[in-house]
Order: sequence, then structure tokens, then C-alpha cells
Amino acid sequence: MMNNLFALGTIIIAASAFLQGLSSFGFSILSLPLLSMYLSPKTVVPMLLFYSIVINLTVIATCWKSFSIKSIWMLLAGAVLGLPLGTYLLLILDDVILRKGIGVFVVIFSLILLSGKRWILKREKTTQLIIGFFSGIFSGSVGISGPPIILFLSNKGVGKDEFRANLSGYFFLLNLFTIPVYYLNGLLTKEVMHYSMNWSPALIVGVATGTFFARKIKPEKFGKLVLILLLLTGLLSLIK
Repeated sequence: MMNNLFALGTIIIAASAFLQGLSSFGFSILSLPLLSMYLSPKTVVPMLLFYSIVINLTVIATCWKSFSIKSIWMLLAGAVLGLPLGTYLLLILDDVILRKGIGVFVVIFSLILLSGKRWILKREKTTQLIIGFFSGIFSGSVGISGPPIILFLSNKGVGKDEFRANLSGYFFLLNLFTIPVYYLNGLLTKEVMHYSMNWSPALIVGVATGTFFARKIKPEKFGKLVLILLLLTGLLSLIK
């Protein structure tokens, strides 16, 4: 059983890391529902936190010149406010319900954005704070902070490198805030560390491969690819 779990986990982590390296999102959305079939979500979510740090550092290294803290600081501020509430929900609620809700949210808004609809944000800073707040709740509860931020950046129509750099930078900084919150709530256990070490090689191979192929994708095709991948991962959450 342990050998089967190791093999399945290796495949899941490698595929999810490839997706993240390719598009700067999707690692948790893909890996969380699959790994949760075999492990407790209270083990999987903190484990993915450590993996996310490694992945986003790798992605940032390839496009750091396009990163702008000014573009994400309000999003990050909102996320830090929402993070404790999300962590509390992870401890007390059935995360399957939360994951289904995220799936519905992602599918609906992916379809809207694929249709080409865009919104003019009159109070952009306030909007960013609210979006970040919900992203922080999702991050703390199910380790999936991406959908609100991805939808926001896609709505703005930013370029490929700027999208990847700011998204990965946001994830990395939010992860740094998440570590002490999880630690204080007793979520960083020996079991979490054990599985984190076991699948680390698969993580490195997957993200390196995805990052390599990301350089081959033409910028004009990148936006639509991101939304299609987001739609598919949202559907995956619903299926699970």
C-alpha cells in the first residue's frame, strides 16, 4: 500500500508541478483533490505549502525582472487579513464543501473570461483588497489561493511574463505569512514533513520541465491557455 501511495503521489506531484511551472498556477488545484483521496487534507494542505514555496521561487527566477510589488501589495494585504479565518475553517469545517465552492467559482468566472468579457474597476485598490481577502481565506482553508488572483490579473490583460512574475511573487510572499499561522495551529506535523521529503524529487522535475516549456509558448496564446487550464482544474474540483 505504501509503495502504491508513493508511486501515485509521485505522478500527481510531478504533473501538478509541471502545470505550475508552465502557467504559474494550478499546482494545489490539481494535486489537492487527488492526494486527499489517500491522505487527510490536514496533512495535504500544509505539505503543499512547502512545495509551493519551492515552485514559486523557481518560476520567479525565470521572470523576476517583470515582478512589481506595487501591482500586488494590496492583494497581499487583503490575503494576510483573510488567512487566519481560512486556517480556522480548515480546522473546523469539512473542506470538501469548501473545495466544491471553489470549483463552482472557478468554472463560472473562467467561462466569463473566456467569453472575452472584461470589467472596468473604478476603485481598483478596494477591489484588490477584497479579492486578496478571499484569496487568503481560500489559501488558509484548502491551500488554493490562486483563483481570485488569476481572475483579477486575467481581467487586467497583463502580459505573459508580468502575469507569471506577479502571480508567483504573490504566492511566495503569502506562503511566508502562512507558515507561522499553520505552525501556531499545530498543522506542521511530522507526517507533513515525511511526505514533503518523499515527493520532493518529483516536484523539482515537474516544475523544471513546465518552466522550460513555458518559454516556448507564444504570448498571444498564453492568456487563453491560462483560462482553459483554470476551467479544467475547476471542473476537476467539482468532479472530486
